[in-house]
Order: sequence, then C-alpha cells, then structure tokens
Amino acid sequence: MRIDIFGLTFAETALVLLFGVFAALLAGKAEENRVLSEAKIQQEHMATMQASLDAEKQRSASLSRKLESLAPKLRSSVLPSCAETGLTQGWLFTATVKSSDSYEIDGASLNLSKLLEVYSAQLQQASGAECRERIRLYVGEGISGADYEYALRRISQYFYVAYMGSR
Repeated sequence: MRIDIFGLTFAETALVLLFGVFAALLAGKAEENRVLSEAKIQQEHMATMQASLDAEKQRSASLSRKLESLAPKLRSSVLPSCAETGLTQGWLFTATVKSSDSYEIDGASLNLSKLLEVYSAQLQQASGAECRERIRLYVGEGISGADYEYALRRISQYFYVAYMGSR
C-alpha cells in the first residue's frame, strides 16, 4: 500500500521534511555565527575605545598637574590701586622731585628711605590688602631729565605715580 501526501510517497515526504529541518538549522547556525562575529567586533572596538579613554585620562591628569604647577605664576603682577579696591580714597600724597634722591612733601624734603619710613604704615596696609597706594609727582625746578627719571623709577617701585608735570 502506497501513501501519498501531496503526490509524494511517505519516504519522499520524510526526506523533504528532513532537508527543511536541516536548512532551518543551518540558517540558525549562520545567524548565530554572524551575531557572535558582530559581538567580537564590538568587544574589540570597546577595548580600543577604553584604551583611548585611559590614554586621554592620563593626558588630562598630566595637563592638570602642569596647570596647577603654573597657577601661582598665572596671576598678574599688577595690583589694583588702593582707591580702586576701596581701601583708601584719593591720593596718599603729592610730592615734587628735587633731585635724584630728594622729594618735597608739604614743604619737607625727604630722601626715599625716609619717605618710605614715614608712610610705612600705609604701605603695610596696602601690601596686606594686595593693592598699591597712588601718589602725584611733580618735576621740581632745575632738575635734570636723568635725575627725574632715576627718582621716578625708584619711587614707582612702591607707589602708582601720576605724572603731573612741573611746578
């Protein structure tokens, strides 16, 4: 007795079903291999990205250390005037240069060291507040340009000077 299914014998039908199952298993295995391959590529990419990230972190840390070591040098050496910070108002004094080491203030003639001694309290207060006092400076009669320049450079080390011309 012969059994037909869709015009095929039982053996032929079993063979077709076997080939179908085999093809389905092969397709599944191929898909599994493709997914595993993609996963491996992604893992390699992740490892590369992690290595790159670690290198950038090291570079960032190195640059941060350099910046921290330079930070004290980054501050401007120019200080604001004490009038700008509100510590004082106006000018500390007005002086006239009489010679390379002589300044006249309110009729008294002082050399630079005596002038610094007289105003030492104001200079210490300005130093503590990180500012500089302002003064007005005139050119005295009969002083040479070289003497005036020398006196000006010396007093400018301690005060901000407004150059007022001659008296």
